[in-house]
Amino acid sequence: MIYRRTHRYNARKLAILSAMAKADRPVSYREVAIAVGIFPIRQVARDLQRYVSFGIVQRRKMGRRSAYSYSLTQKGKERTAWLKRTVK
Repeated sequence: MIYRRTHRYNARKLAILSAMAKADRPVSYREVAIAVGIFPIRQVARDLQRYVSFGIVQRRKMGRRSAYSYSLTQKGKERTAWLKRTVK
């Protein structure tokens, strides 16, 4: 049984991970937010940080600035494929 809230979070996760997969390069959370259309943009930063703790996204520092870039891990690619099959 999938609860409504879980389905909504999985749909959001699928949108974010799919945008990262399409970019095929490390992206900032701002680029992801604009591609997906989620505002305020900081919500995507929070989601990406949570995905880092899940191990599906990798976070790296971009140069000397305090900005970070995010990229999908192998586990993230597998999760994206699974979400595409299950989320309608």
